[in-house]
Amino acid sequence: MGLFLFVLGNIGAAGSITFSDSLLPHIAAPHEVDRVSSSAYAIGYLGGGLLLVVNTAWIAKPEWFGMPGGTFPPACPL
Repeated sequence: MGLFLFVLGNIGAAGSITFSDSLLPHIAAPHEVDRVSSSAYAIGYLGGGLLLVVNTAWIAKPEWFGMPGGTFPPACPL
């Protein structure tokens, strides 16, 4: 199952890059392709960093997000 999901994820990632690259010439003039591509890449990094900050805050302070604080009992005690 893990191998199947790994292969499926790689196919999806490669497909997204292919479609993204084929769309770029339609939304930017030829002399702006590099600027648009690098700007989108930078915005993607900023979005990933913002998501990391939010997820870290969610784990550290769940009360801020309306969740009970403290530790939860294990789902399956060993």
